[in-house]
Amino acid sequence: MSKINEITKRLSEVSLTISRVPLNTKRDFISLANAEFEGDYGMVLKVIFDQFIEYQNMKALFFDKLENIENKLDVLMNKPEEKTPKFRRLGKRIESEGGNKDGEFKQIFRKT
Repeated sequence: MSKINEITKRLSEVSLTISRVPLNTKRDFISLANAEFEGDYGMVLKVIFDQFIEYQNMKALFFDKLENIENKLDVLMNKPEEKTPKFRRLGKRIESEGGNKDGEFKQIFRKT
């Protein structure tokens, strides 16, 4: 009986039984194992798991960078606008002063 227990113990260390696998997932898993890994289910599981970990790490990096960009955009959007002088031909600077009821602005010309 000890020989059976020893074999069972060795098998339990390196084997895995999975239940409730959707039929199409099982079919795709077996197809991948046969096509890419010569039917080695363990290696397919290892590669899929490694890729999952890599995906999680990349996703975390992506969302960290996205958060940094969003924070920078928030700062830029809340920053007051700087007035930059506008120039017309002949180097005359244009400044606007208020507007009338039609939304037209009166312009003052100054020599610079």
